[in-house]
Amino acid sequence: PGCEKTRCKVCNEVLSEVKLPLSEEHAFYNGSCLLCGAEEIIPCEHDYVIVKELAPTCLEAGYVWTECSKCGNHKNYEVGEATGEHGETYIDRFESSCVKPGCEKTRCKVCNEVLSEVKLPLSEEHAFYNGSCLLCGVAETTEPAEPVEPAEPVEPAEPAEPAEPSNDQPPKTSDNTDFALMGAFMLLAVLVAAVAVLTKKIFI
Repeated sequence: PGCEKTRCKVCNEVLSEVKLPLSEEHAFYNGSCLLCGAEEIIPCEHDYVIVKELAPTCLEAGYVWTECSKCGNHKNYEVGEATGEHGETYIDRFESSCVKPGCEKTRCKVCNEVLSEVKLPLSEEHAFYNGSCLLCGVAETTEPAEPVEPAEPVEPAEPAEPAEPSNDQPPKTSDNTDFALMGAFMLLAVLVAAVAVLTKKIFI
């Protein structure tokens, strides 16, 4: 550190002395100070580019995030103010039961504020167990089975009519068959007798 001394002009005696702080200036050469060895820091001429933008919402102001393309330094700043107006919404639905009506709420996606609400009617479905509803206690009723209609009686089939005999060919019977066989045997016997007679005459 330096100093500042007050001296007498006649005898040069030091009358007072004030210490001075270290200088912020360096004697840089080839990237370092010749006195203290500190590295030389060259200030960057920043070139900021927008990295991300956030538009104002119903709750918060908008923001812009920037970054220097040379040294990577970040600089963020606010853009606009909170609008107080709600944008995108979603439906939050609560189903009804047999004892408590449900509802359907329209909420803001940003702040979750309820913008509108619609009541739903009670449900007609119950949670039955051992014959009663676990929620409202109503007894479980079963619908009577529908009576089964008796089947129609089946009409008996009519007997088939007998076929009429043909006039051209009389029906064959067992008597006719017997007579035919007897006639054949008689004819055979006559033929045998005739052959025997003819043979006898030839040899005589």
